[in-house]
Amino acid sequence: MTSVQEWKKEKYANTSDIDHRQAIDALASLLENKTSPAETAKAITAAYEPRSKLNEKIENFWVLYMCEAIRHFGDAAARERLVDLLGEISRLPDVKDADGSVQSDPGDAVFWRDMPRWAYDFKEYGLHYGVSADFADYEIDDYYAQALPLLNATRFGAAVLSRGEVACRLPAAADLFLEEGIEEPYDETRRASREWQVLLPPAATWLLVTGSTFYRLCHGGKGQGALEGETRPERKKWDGRVWSPERWALWKERLQTLADRDDISDECRGFAAQARKKMEELEAQH
Repeated sequence: MTSVQEWKKEKYANTSDIDHRQAIDALASLLENKTSPAETAKAITAAYEPRSKLNEKIENFWVLYMCEAIRHFGDAAARERLVDLLGEISRLPDVKDADGSVQSDPGDAVFWRDMPRWAYDFKEYGLHYGVSADFADYEIDDYYAQALPLLNATRFGAAVLSRGEVACRLPAAADLFLEEGIEEPYDETRRASREWQVLLPPAATWLLVTGSTFYRLCHGGKGQGALEGETRPERKKWDGRVWSPERWALWKERLQTLADRDDISDECRGFAAQARKKMEELEAQH
């Protein structure tokens, strides 16, 4: 893994924009623990104000710098700082124009409490980039190279979800991984291409880090952006509801099967066994 300064140098090389460079500097300082998350939040948002810059540049920040940092720096200390940063940005005062009107993006998401563009960009470029597309589109080594960045992003997303501070629609984002990483059988084709190597650890991580959220959803609770009430009749493996006790039971069954298999790696079997154990612990608590 490259150092923070190497990462900063690489990002600098790809932009001459002074505002983006200010944001890169702030992120690098946070990752090196030279500034606090609160200080970093103020420095980053200051780079994209006044109003004329907000819609124009904030998506570039989320995609090119925040998501990239999340995927690249996966150690626990860096992850905690980045999670703290997201919370600090969401707690900043509303941005207002000269007339005192609160400023928002075209979808009426207020800067900064509604975190405009964050949820979509993290889902598309933090979690799903290089995974949800057709497998045939990828060189095999490039596909496997997604495993660690994706796991880093999942650990970050699960930590954000567990705190419940930021509007993020992460249960909906996790849905894909729970289906493809745990529910779908690793048949001969998927096994031969070692899809489990990329998809199983993130799927298990959602349950390991924030399994209580999914327990509540599956047993009648509510969750922000969680696709409540949606049904998918094509999902024959359980009753078709996105979240239900039947789906929870299916995860446990599949995780046990995966933990017992001898044709996937020890690491991935370990993820499966730990996730199932976590589910049993949550059931015992309820």
